[in-house]
Amino acid sequence: MATEDPLAEFQGVKHKKQHGVLLITSLRVAWCAGEIFQAAEVSYPYNQIKSQRISPEKSSKVQLQLILRSGSSQINFHFTGDAALQDRDKVCPPTFSCSCGDLIKTFLSLLLVNKCWVKFSFSLYQAIFVVIFRCVP
Repeated sequence: MATEDPLAEFQGVKHKKQHGVLLITSLRVAWCAGEIFQAAEVSYPYNQIKSQRISPEKSSKVQLQLILRSGSSQINFHFTGDAALQDRDKVCPPTFSCSCGDLIKTFLSLLLVNKCWVKFSFSLYQAIFVVIFRCVP
């Protein structure tokens, strides 16, 4: 079983018009109402997230939308505060527009083209998802 390591925590992130804390870990994206992260009210492991979208650069709101694999479900987060744009871009860089599946397909095709065969493990898939949602500035 993989351990969950916190990567980043962002204060002042709204979900359904409530202020809260967005937590990015090595295994999931989670959100909790309030000023201190206590218990996740919204929590999605990376393997349930199909893709993500960000609000346009000139938009009045700084938002991140996660599109889930289950049907047409979408989760919206609205970043507020002085560093809203920088915080959102730490979660989802504006230059990153492909889905998780696209990144994995690209990675696999590179392995096949270079005739590199690797035994895939859960750790490798976990590492791919962490790279996608990386929060290191």
